[in-house]
Amino acid sequence: MLVVPNGGSDLIYLFGNDQKTRAAQVVDQLTKLDYVSGIFTNDDLGAITGALPMSAIAWQGAALTPHPAIVVSFASHITAGCKPELMCAAETADTSLTTGQGMHGTFSRADTRNFMAATGPDFKTRFADRAPVSNADINPTLTGIMGLHIQPKGSLVGRSIAEALKGGKTPMFSHAVAHFETGRQRAKNSAEFQSIGDIQYFDAAGFPGRTVGLTGH
Repeated sequence: MLVVPNGGSDLIYLFGNDQKTRAAQVVDQLTKLDYVSGIFTNDDLGAITGALPMSAIAWQGAALTPHPAIVVSFASHITAGCKPELMCAAETADTSLTTGQGMHGTFSRADTRNFMAATGPDFKTRFADRAPVSNADINPTLTGIMGLHIQPKGSLVGRSIAEALKGGKTPMFSHAVAHFETGRQRAKNSAEFQSIGDIQYFDAAGFPGRTVGLTGH
């Protein structure tokens, strides 16, 4: 077994035979740790109690490098009395870096809700977008403004953020949650999303009560 520290999450690689049995044993132990919040296992291992499949958060990719058997996200919580709350989240991290130094975050909403802003003659003034957006949406938005037609490569294809452009309307979007009860603790290992049509936006994942911004319902 190889554990690769990734800041607010760890990647666990298993080698050899009977990986599903060993993965189930590792997951069972991880669900008992109070600093763990969110466990995902490689889809190739099949269903494992206490974990969501990596495909639930679009982590089942096609990279040529070895795929981890398990992805573990660590717990996060709100710092008391600090506002705004998502800017005041503290988290467990597997790193020697100190507060203020960069690292890969957890699956909390404090880490997935990134600030994005745009200005220019094509964009609305003082417009706050209520619909979900992501970094993948930047390219189709800008190419649309410039009148370019670039064929996307791969499956990571965003949308044009048309609602932020003059004359654009906010699209319909929905919220969804997937969850699985862990073994002995009966806690819900949840993943929450927003969707616009076929495009899915990841919000947060983990155990409700241990992950900032995760409602669990």
